[in-house]
Amino acid sequence: MGKDLKGRELGRGIGQLKDKRYYARFTDRNGKRRKPYYSFDLKEVKDWLLKQKYEDKLGKTELFHSDVTVGELYKLWYDKRKRKKEVSEQTLEYIRVKYRQHIKKYALYKIININKQFVDAFMDEIINKDLAFAYIDSIKSMFSQMMKYGIEENLCRTNPFSLYKYPKLIKEKEHKHRQELKRTKFLTQKQQKIFLEYIDKFKRCHYRNLYKFLLYTGLRISEAISLKWGQVDLKNKTLYVVDNHIRYYDEEGQMHELYNAPTKTLASNCVLPLTNEAIELLNIMRNMNSKAKKEDFLFLNTKGEPIKYGSFYQNLLNKVKRINKYLDYDDQLPRITSHFFRHTCAENLIENGVNLPAVQYMIRHAQLLTTANTYGHTGYNIAKEAIDKMEIIDKKNSLEENGTKLPQNRNIK
Repeated sequence: MGKDLKGRELGRGIGQLKDKRYYARFTDRNGKRRKPYYSFDLKEVKDWLLKQKYEDKLGKTELFHSDVTVGELYKLWYDKRKRKKEVSEQTLEYIRVKYRQHIKKYALYKIININKQFVDAFMDEIINKDLAFAYIDSIKSMFSQMMKYGIEENLCRTNPFSLYKYPKLIKEKEHKHRQELKRTKFLTQKQQKIFLEYIDKFKRCHYRNLYKFLLYTGLRISEAISLKWGQVDLKNKTLYVVDNHIRYYDEEGQMHELYNAPTKTLASNCVLPLTNEAIELLNIMRNMNSKAKKEDFLFLNTKGEPIKYGSFYQNLLNKVKRINKYLDYDDQLPRITSHFFRHTCAENLIENGVNLPAVQYMIRHAQLLTTANTYGHTGYNIAKEAIDKMEIIDKKNSLEENGTKLPQNRNIK
C-alpha cells in the first residue's frame, strides 16, 4: 500500500513524491509495466489507475502514454544513450548543456501536445537568439531524436520536428555557414614560418612548446593537455594516445575538468609515430624537467598544474593579436584556434605526398571519407601532378599503338 508524505494510506500502486506530486503505477495481466502517471491531483491519479484496470480487464492495450512530459522523455532518451555508450562523455556533456539552456523550460510540457505550432514557436525562439546555424540545427536535431525515441517506445505518435523547414533567411544563413566551412582553416607555409618565428621571439610564452607540439602531431587540444610522460616513448619515437580532457557541470552548476576521460572515438585511441621535430621538442622539455615522473603531465601552466582549455585558448588569441601588430596587412595571421594546428598538420602531410589512409591514421578519423572531406585544401597541386603523369602514360600508350618502340619500363603497364 502506498502512502503520502504524511504517512496516510493511498491505496495499492499509488504514492507521493517529495515534490508533492502523486503517482500511480500499474502492471497489466501480461506482466507489462505501464508508464507511471504523475499529477498533483490525487483524484486524477486514482481515476487514471481505475481506467487502466478497467481497460486491462476488457483486454484493451494502451498504445500511447499521453502523460509523458518532455523532461521525462529527455531523461529516458539520455539514460539510454549513456547506458548503451552510444556517444562519448564529452558529447553527453554537450547534450546536457543544450537541454539546460534551451529545452528544460518545457520539461513539464506533455509530448503528446507537441505539434507543428509548438515546433514553429520553439524554433523561432531559438533562431531569434542569433546563434550559429550549426548550433541551432544541433538543438533541433536533439529534440527530433528525443521525439523519434518516443515513437519507438510508443510514447507518442508523430515527430513534428522531422517536417520542419527553415525560413528563407535562415536558409541563406545556412548557405553562408557552408561557405564558411569551405574556407581555409589552416596555416600556409608562410604563415607557419611567421607564427613560429614570433613565438620563439616572445620572452614570455608559456604555451610555446604546446603550440609547436600540436602543429607537429595534429593532436586535439583535449588530447594534448591530457598527455603524461608515461605515454611518451622517446627511444622508439612513438606516442600513446589514451586519454581525453573534458569539462562538465555537476547538479549544482559547478564546472569540473577531467583529464582521464575516454578519447573521442575508438580510432583516436592508438600509437602515433612522432616526427623528428616533435622528438627534438620532447627532448628539450625532458631536459628542462628531468625530475618529471611517468604520471606527471607533459604540459603545465605557470602554477605547475595541468593546462585548462579556456586559458590556452585566450593565450593563443592574445599571442596572435600581438604578432599581427608587427605585420603588414597582407601578412596578417587569421584568428587561430587549436584546430588550426590539427588542420595544418594534415595539410602538411598531404602536401608531402602522404596518402589519405596514412593521414587518416595520423589524424585518427574513424572513417576515411571524413579525412577526404575535411582536409586536402591544397590538393590541387597533387591532383595536377597526378593528371600530368596520366597524360605521359597516355602518350606512351598512343606511341605503342602506332608501332613506335619504347624503352621498357617496369613501372608502366
